[in-house]
Parts: sequence; C-alpha cells; structure tokens
Amino acid sequence: MAIQIRNETISLFDGRDKFSILQISDVHIWFSNAIPDALEKIIENTKPDLIALTGDYYDTPRGATIFSRFMQKTGSRYPVVFIGGNHDIWWGNRVFRRVTEVSNCTYVDRDFFSMQTQGGRRINVGTVTHRELFDRHRDDINILLVHNPEELRPADTGHVDLILAGHLHGGQIVFYKKDKTYYPGALLFRHCSDRKQINDSTLIVSRGAGDTFPIRINCPKEVVLVTME
Repeated sequence: MAIQIRNETISLFDGRDKFSILQISDVHIWFSNAIPDALEKIIENTKPDLIALTGDYYDTPRGATIFSRFMQKTGSRYPVVFIGGNHDIWWGNRVFRRVTEVSNCTYVDRDFFSMQTQGGRRINVGTVTHRELFDRHRDDINILLVHNPEELRPADTGHVDLILAGHLHGGQIVFYKKDKTYYPGALLFRHCSDRKQINDSTLIVSRGAGDTFPIRINCPKEVVLVTME
C-alpha cells in the first residue's frame, strides 16, 4: 500500500505568511528500507519548512538503526523535530538512543524548539512538559507534539495553536467516515479522526506511514502536509 499525502490547511497568518510542516508518524520499521525510501521521495517532492515526527518509528533494533539513518540524512537538509512513541521504548533506552542521539534533529521530549518563518513569525514546538514556555510565548505560533491524542487534557492545549498526533492509525479498519471521524474506531477512541478543534487548538491526527500488524481496510497509509497561511 503506497503512502499518501494528506493536505491540511490552517489559517494562522491572515494570508501574510506561509509555513509548511510535513508530519510523519507511526512508521513501525522492522527490517526494510522501503518506507524510509518512500518518505525521502515525498520529502523531496513537498520540500516542507519543517518535518515533525510523532513517534513509533521502529519495532525491532534493526528498525531503529534504519530510521536513525533516515533521520540523519533528512536532518542534514531540513529542520527535524521529534518525540518518542510507545513502541520506541519496547527495546529499552539503549536502542532508543540510536534515535534520540541523532545530532542534527531536535528531540522535543527533551528540548524546546524555535525557528522563524520567512515573514519573521516565530514558531515554537514542544510537548506537554513545555506548558509554561507556551504560556510565556503566547504571541508566537505554538505547536504541541503528542504521540497518543487520547492522553491529551484540556489544560495541555492552553496557548497552543496546532497539535500533531499519531498512534491511532485511523483505527486501521474503516467502515465509514463522518465529519472527518473514522468508524468503528471512534466508538473506542474519542480522537479517531483526521482533524478536530479542542478549545482554540487544531488537532491533526495522522493515520501513520506503517503498521505493526499490516492490516488496513479503507485506511491508507499517509503523511500529513500541514500548511499554515
């Protein structure tokens, strides 16, 4: 199953600036380079301003090595921010360090990230542990990365403009979709959807670029290209 590009647009700059983020989530590499190779082609075609990785990169130690090489190569050409997912700790911290110690990517579970748009607006990226920094920089564009959106609390979204999440894979088996929400997954998970508003924050949930169990029905693998304008 090919990886699709889902396009999402958010109005944050009143048309006076533009900034794109390519969200990659739930890659679940075992032993193959096939998904990283496909992702490299997507990155080359979309040329985002920032790449955000939202967890679950590998399911084997070999997969961790493959993905860390992808990160190193990608980070030499684009700003890359990332967080960990629940699968990333299956093999312990020693294996996870292959990812977290990639020198040219920012691990925002540890470090708050900032950059400027071409128009001079500041973009900040962090996790729920950076709530005080988001409050302090409330006039900037603040982006929250979270792996599992089901863990979000309303208090986590204060002064956050955009939330990028993964984990749910769209439920993997979709019988029908209503108002950007996937069923039957939404009967079990409140955020099993493409996109929704939580207070003043826009939540975007990726269906993922890979799977541990490769069964999908009406639920294509994807990356999400978010354009803020």
